[in-house]
Amino acid sequence: MKNNYYSILLIVIVSFCFSAFAQMEDSIIDRKNEYANLHRSRFALIPHKTSYFLPFVYNWMPHEDIYKEVKEIDKDNHSSDFYKKNEAEFQFSFSIPIVRDINGKDWDIMVAYTHHAYWQIYNSDWSRPFRETNYMPELFSRYVYDKPKKIIGLNITALDVGYVHQSNGQIHLLSRSWDRIFARTLLQHKHFNVMLSAWYRLPERKDQDDNPDIQDFMGLGELELIRNFGKHKIHYKMPLLAKYLSHDIKYSYPMQKGLRWYVSYQSGYGHSLIEYDRRTQRLGIGFVLEHFIF
Repeated sequence: MKNNYYSILLIVIVSFCFSAFAQMEDSIIDRKNEYANLHRSRFALIPHKTSYFLPFVYNWMPHEDIYKEVKEIDKDNHSSDFYKKNEAEFQFSFSIPIVRDINGKDWDIMVAYTHHAYWQIYNSDWSRPFRETNYMPELFSRYVYDKPKKIIGLNITALDVGYVHQSNGQIHLLSRSWDRIFARTLLQHKHFNVMLSAWYRLPERKDQDDNPDIQDFMGLGELELIRNFGKHKIHYKMPLLAKYLSHDIKYSYPMQKGLRWYVSYQSGYGHSLIEYDRRTQRLGIGFVLEHFIF
């Protein structure tokens, strides 16, 4: 009951943030023009998902039992926790246009890669290991509208359709992975942006599936809301049609050109593959690269 209360309170706060301060405008046209200029360069690296570094992350709920097999390997030399509450976290993500204007149309073929790592940098007893790394390559077709289409007062700016693989590259006991086909769209308003994704998990053989219930926690899609309040920016993300509620809230503020201070709060499930079915609660601080919302 207490967790439900905090979840409802969190939704109310986020809803208020995205509905308030309607007089402040987001520069949709400037962002679109900058993206178009980058996109004209063949094989240009274009920001995809968020790229950030959080040198200080505190986790209220480290699940040490996940790594009991790792500890068994060297139990004579290491008695301390493999998964400490303090760690670092970083992600870098980019996309590359490889084919433009398919058959003379405005569809492009893109490849993308996202690398998300959890680093036990303060755990000297275990030689500061990367306890979990998630790898996510994508292949998709993208359409960016010259004249955005309107729906319920929002501009449909871009549409992606493609395939994504996500895994942690671990041995069998710790292995997690899944493959999906997806569609996502960017909806923009002068005050905020909405990224809406839907996906279908490609089935695996039962004897090869490391995480058969992953959609219960990851859902059938994802909703992202991005809202600017002058120099302040709030980014909220949650799964769609998941059995278990999760929240991911980011706050950023300019540090210098192209770089912003970054605060991350996560609560719930599915924030990393290794813990997709474990409840976590994390707070981190660091910095993030300025990126496009395409």
